Amino acid sequence: MDTFREGVKVIKEEFIDSILEYLRTDIFANKNVKSSMAAYSKVFELANRGKENSPKLYDYYKSIIKDYTLKCAILKIKSKKGRELLQEFFSQWEKTTILIYWMKKAFMFLDRFFLQEKDGPKITLSQTGLNIFKESVFEACSKLIVKTIFEEIQCEREGDYIDWGRIQKILHCYKCVGLTDANIEKTSAKSGELGWIGTSNNEYYKSMFEYQFIEQSSKFYQQVANKWFTSLNCPEYLKKAQEHLKGEEDKVDNYLDKETKPLLLDSLTKIVIQNFADRLAEKEGTGCANMFKHKKLDELKLMYSLFARVEDTLSCITRQMKPYIEERGTMLISDKELQKDPIEFITHLLALKQEMDLMLEISFNNSPVFQKTRDIAFQGFMNTSPFVPSYLAIYCDKEFTKGIKGLSEKETEIRINAIIDLFICLNGRDIFIKDYKKYLAKRLLNNTTISDAAEEMMISKLKVECGFHTIVPLTSMFVDMELSKEIMANFKSGKHKGVIKAVQMDMKVLSCGNWPEQQFSPCKIPAELKFCTEKFDEYYQNKHSGRSLKWILKQGNCEVFPLYGKKKYNFIVSVYQATILSLFNRFHTLTYTQVKEETEMQKEELDKQLKFLFNPRMRVLKKEEAKKALCHPAEKISVNLEFASNSLKCHLIPVAGKKQQLKDPAKASLTSQEINRERGQKIDSVIVRIMKVNLCLNK
Repeated sequence: MDTFREGVKVIKEEFIDSILEYLRTDIFANKNVKSSMAAYSKVFELANRGKENSPKLYDYYKSIIKDYTLKCAILKIKSKKGRELLQEFFSQWEKTTILIYWMKKAFMFLDRFFLQEKDGPKITLSQTGLNIFKESVFEACSKLIVKTIFEEIQCEREGDYIDWGRIQKILHCYKCVGLTDANIEKTSAKSGELGWIGTSNNEYYKSMFEYQFIEQSSKFYQQVANKWFTSLNCPEYLKKAQEHLKGEEDKVDNYLDKETKPLLLDSLTKIVIQNFADRLAEKEGTGCANMFKHKKLDELKLMYSLFARVEDTLSCITRQMKPYIEERGTMLISDKELQKDPIEFITHLLALKQEMDLMLEISFNNSPVFQKTRDIAFQGFMNTSPFVPSYLAIYCDKEFTKGIKGLSEKETEIRINAIIDLFICLNGRDIFIKDYKKYLAKRLLNNTTISDAAEEMMISKLKVECGFHTIVPLTSMFVDMELSKEIMANFKSGKHKGVIKAVQMDMKVLSCGNWPEQQFSPCKIPAELKFCTEKFDEYYQNKHSGRSLKWILKQGNCEVFPLYGKKKYNFIVSVYQATILSLFNRFHTLTYTQVKEETEMQKEELDKQLKFLFNPRMRVLKKEEAKKALCHPAEKISVNLEFASNSLKCHLIPVAGKKQQLKDPAKASLTSQEINRERGQKIDSVIVRIMKVNLCLNK
């Protein structure tokens, strides 16, 4: 026994006392390898002298640490208040860690051979020391420490500065006391700083700090949010909320455990955003309605960034956005002046769509929720107008004949995508397709399309939206044009080279059913043209027996070279106009009635063709009463031999003006009936297919 006491006395006087003195004075007299090795050797010697010494040495190890924590550490901590309390707690935590570290070095033999034996406690010296600190110090003052931390955080939220670095270290201590299989290692070889490692267990951190911190923060922000809402307008509230939520987020990222972040932010977001979302969006004078009305995109962006934290609250914004877009759109489509001009009408509609798209991009990050709301709003007002589908088809015709001229492929695609975006919102897509087909036919037959690639791009995008079967007739029209080129190339390979009696011919053979239905207006064409058509009929029948050709003269045009005038003019005219002009190769003067009888044209068609020949700007024919647009039956018509124009090529083909493009009520009614009939047929066919699958009408 005396030998054991003497040995322990040596360890205490030569090593332990110097450690305790260091903890009191920061002066480590025997901080060297020799002193720790000497203490280790003495522990080794005592343990090997008798098996009963190991438990005694372990008890002595525990008593040294326990005496320090109870007689020094806890007393010093309890003597402090406020920030000094936090400072002292962390200081004593560090000192106890140092004590355990150096004591473990001296008593390491026990770690290796006694504590891990079959009958041993199965615990490390570091874990033993940590448990003593937890029981003697941590559990005695942890509540007071947490209370003081909350007071500090409250001061910081009220604008005071606090040392978050110290608080972070203290909270790290809360996580360390929960470690199992704990050990102490040097975290830095240069500075000699010590750190705890082991199996993580955040039970103490969560139960003693995290839950209370979230609860305390929630109570604080409940009070603050109510004050903000009462005293601030909507944008000011949003800025305050953003500032404080960002501050709390940074605080968690920098100083608290990463698992605390989602719990804290979910709680605060619910209090600050979700609980006030409806009232903020509807706040009179500064809410969503005001932001949309005055195009305050930055404020909308701020609101979206906050509301996006709770997805359900986005509906508070969309409920305000939908009527705003519908109101703007309804004003546009109800504008009587715009309704008179299809091109301007669609241009304004595209501008509105572009404005809304820009708003979604800047303010709402192109969120699918807002895209859907925008599309529903556009569908709402666009489909209240019966002429939007037709006007959009007219606009497409203008784009493909003039609008995309000189644009790059990318710019062209942007224009086409904008049209498709409007097309998607249409309920009357079949009306658009019907009119688009009509204008596409004109472009192909008159060779007025600017880019075949652009046409194909448009059709491919329509195919995505409408399906293959809807677009088949459009693609077939391009196939017919290619086949027509081959047919004409073969026809011109004959002896005549495509020139019949000084008339150079170019025909296009169209498949019945792929192209828009054409009205065959009667006309007795000149003998020269008649001979050409007969020659081509003969050639085609030889190549394709059993097929019949119908000549659609209304879609044709001619180049006529007059033999009078000071210049060699070239008149671009319709077949009907060429027929009228050819009469004056045989007659100097004809009455209106005689022209009608010779051409066998209907009055309506004849008046339309003559109108452009009488045009004052380009008067090819003249009549007795020049000021009147229409001729009376006996009025004489003759060639204007004094014709003059600055342009050698004169276009005289009748072109529909803006007013003519607008459908009159009678034609609109017929078109509507036709569309309804086609829709009925499609519905019937679908019902029949379903019945065939189910084998009965009702099950």
